[in-house]
Amino acid sequence: ACEVCGKSDGDERLFVLCERCAEGGTHTFCAGMARPPTESEEWLCRECKDLRANDPLVKETALVTATFTSGRFVGEVVDVRWDFAEEGDDTPGPRGGSKIHSLFFTSDGTQSWHDLERRQCDEEVLREDGRRTAERRKSDPLLRGKGAKVSIYHGHCVRNVQAGWFRGRVLDVRVVVRGGEEWALHKVHFESGDTRWRNLGDCGPERSKWEELDRKASLPAPSKSAHAAGGSG
Repeated sequence: ACEVCGKSDGDERLFVLCERCAEGGTHTFCAGMARPPTESEEWLCRECKDLRANDPLVKETALVTATFTSGRFVGEVVDVRWDFAEEGDDTPGPRGGSKIHSLFFTSDGTQSWHDLERRQCDEEVLREDGRRTAERRKSDPLLRGKGAKVSIYHGHCVRNVQAGWFRGRVLDVRVVVRGGEEWALHKVHFESGDTRWRNLGDCGPERSKWEELDRKASLPAPSKSAHAAGGSG
């Protein structure tokens, strides 16, 4: 039934199902749409929209470590959805589903869905230390002025982008503590428009090869609309 009017009658061609759950839906005219969305346009029901908008890990672009056969990597939480259980599964959640999160791995540009409670890839959410982050923001030399201009080396070809050096500007820093080890991650807005958290320190996983550029060098100001999947943090 339509989540707006509660009716299920009418031309089914004008009824849109949620891309995520395939259960929530609405009439195009009830939702104020002039036409049904195209294949490239995603439409989400109210429940799935609320889930994405209010999930704390998505809102903070939380960092998660995950183990694969090739090693342990750090991913950014960029999305969330309900993973609907098969018949007989008593996993809690709306319509019998459990919550899963999409992780974007900067190291190779891949993105995959993970159940952070079942930890099938030994996932661990890295928690930010708020006090140490506040202290670091006051003293971090890369945050002086409008932020340091840096050039960072990326050693993998990602989405048809060749490996090489990429220029950007440092926007923020967060301090993560894990197992007694502390390291800082910097949010960098790249000239390409992407915004990513990178490890520019000398400890912690996936340390980046980088160098600071002349502060007089010209770099575009960060665009408010620039947002690579999950990179707004």
